Amino acid sequence: MRRVAIAGFAQTKHERRKPRETQAEMLYPVLRELLERVRLAPTDIDFTVSASSDYLDGKSFSFLMAFEVMGAWPPIQESHVEMDGAWAAYYAWLRIQSGAANTALVAAFGKSSEGSLPHVLNLLLDPFYAAPLGLEAVSAAALQARRYMDRFGVSRAQAAAVAVKNRRHALRNPFAQVARELTIDEVLASEPLTEPIHAMDCAPISDGACVLLLAAEGTAERLCARPAWIAAVDQRASLQALGARDLSEVPSARDAAAYAYRQCGITEPARAVDVAEVTECFAHQELMLYEAFGWCPPGEGGALAASGATAVGGRLPVNPSGGALAANPIMATGLVRLGEAALQVMGEAGPRQVPSVRRALAHASFGHCLQGNMVWILER
Repeated sequence: MRRVAIAGFAQTKHERRKPRETQAEMLYPVLRELLERVRLAPTDIDFTVSASSDYLDGKSFSFLMAFEVMGAWPPIQESHVEMDGAWAAYYAWLRIQSGAANTALVAAFGKSSEGSLPHVLNLLLDPFYAAPLGLEAVSAAALQARRYMDRFGVSRAQAAAVAVKNRRHALRNPFAQVARELTIDEVLASEPLTEPIHAMDCAPISDGACVLLLAAEGTAERLCARPAWIAAVDQRASLQALGARDLSEVPSARDAAAYAYRQCGITEPARAVDVAEVTECFAHQELMLYEAFGWCPPGEGGALAASGATAVGGRLPVNPSGGALAANPIMATGLVRLGEAALQVMGEAGPRQVPSVRRALAHASFGHCLQGNMVWILER
């Protein structure tokens, strides 16, 4: 297999609303920032792929405007995925593996403020049985949280500790939307949405964009002083039907991580990774991912969070950027996690940099209740 690295990453400041900018206008400044940093012109890129949602934007083929900004004209190899940007990055990685490209530009953008998220996210459910019930992200996550908490004895306070940790971390992230000092009591007292989910347990509604550059060995070293090499990547998906799976577990995340660990020869996951960026759109989901990734036994994620530790097992920092609870630009959230992990490996994370990072894990998710999951392992 070809060695491929992340050679650059840039993102917008994520905000509740960007009313004066279209998706293309959000994308242009970060695209220009990235290309200037690696000293490339748009015509130097072999392959371009974007990730966005026409449903969120409210019009068909809205992503075509972004291609003009990304330099896909005159025509070059380009594509689009109607999934989180991490899957666009996976597609680009495969293109480089095939030998069809040496460099690939990946962009993801979303303006969640412009549509009705409950109606759009309801479309992810089975159209015959689940969607007509009116379920959407919050109510589906509430079913998951209740099953997980009841099975393992996890309390709301333990889940709330994740929200406290991540939003405190976000104070060091200039791109975060929600960053503040919180107490567990404040999280517990926030507006109840669907029991046991309260407002501060949830990721915010966000507008934002990001771009990432992949390059093959021989090219990456010329573009970046310290590339973040992709050591392993895998994706898995569970059944779409919520009633057909045990919502207290995340087998697709577990299996994706297990495969990635095998590719890297990792036998002690909590000790082999120096930092992790995971997609936790609801606080309890980070606890479930601790367990799925083998960082603690099943049911012990809540106890770790309740201890007040800012790192799993006292040594593995999770979401130093603040994670999705600090900013959740749908369609870009997973690519932001990958980019943040890359910045940690590259030593370019600024105030949120974790010392001496040699290996990082990045996680992205799609669907309700962590239905589909992707795990990346990046190395110095």
